[in-house]
Amino acid sequence: WPSVTAAAVDRFLPNGTGRQRLWRIDPDSNLVGTEPDAAAAGALEPVDFTLRDAEKYQLSRRSRTVPALVRGSLGADHRGDRLAIAVNGVIAAVGPTYRTDQGADFAMMVDDAFFKLGTNLVTAYRLVS
Repeated sequence: WPSVTAAAVDRFLPNGTGRQRLWRIDPDSNLVGTEPDAAAAGALEPVDFTLRDAEKYQLSRRSRTVPALVRGSLGADHRGDRLAIAVNGVIAAVGPTYRTDQGADFAMMVDDAFFKLGTNLVTAYRLVS
């Protein structure tokens, strides 16, 4: 069974090794773990967005969870965009926006290792093709 399980994991999570494999399923997942400034010139464009549940990004020792599902809303001009989400200055997730009646939203899972005690800064960047 170990070989069957390993083959299944390789098929569904082909990029990376170890714990990071789960976070590297997107075609642009090579950006995860890098600083936005390290991207090629013009590859990332900062975007304004509204972070859902923003108060959850203030963590204390009493916090029982981290806000690993990062969700936000953008204007209609971002429908169909692909975003890189940075937490504390490091890209933690890459994925698409989805259409809503009000515009566009995103929802991406982030490894809890990107969070720290205190205020966590979340920023979004549009991937420019």
